[in-house]
This record gives sequence, C-alpha cells and structure tokens, in this order.
Amino acid sequence: MSMQAEGIGKFPISLELEDAETISEALAEAYLENVESSDDQTQVALLQGLAEKAIGRLAWIRSMAPAKS
Repeated sequence: MSMQAEGIGKFPISLELEDAETISEALAEAYLENVESSDDQTQVALLQGLAEKAIGRLAWIRSMAPAKS
C-alpha cells in the first residue's frame, strides 16, 4: 500500500513522532484531499480505495482506545 501512495500528500517530519491515530487521520485526510483535486479517474479510484482503508484503520484504532469519561 505504501508504494501505491508514493507522492501523495506532504507530511511534516514530526508526524513520524505522533501516535497511530494521528498518523491514520493525516493519511485519510491526504487521500481525500487528493481525490478532490485529481482529474485522473484511475488515480481517483486508487485514492478512494486508500482512503477507505485508512478510514477503516482509523475507526479500528479509535475502537481500541479506552473510553473517555
């Protein structure tokens, strides 16, 4: 999947130091932003698939977090 996403989005180096939830959220946002700006239907389909996986991963990560009071 990382090879498919090569060149998509620009992320600050400091993102590497963040937790999995923050990184997953940044990836999902980047994929969706690129969907909006792409006019290549093949690229759009790829980005939508990557966004779907990233959103699913984000939901899974959030489901594992302890409940906030």
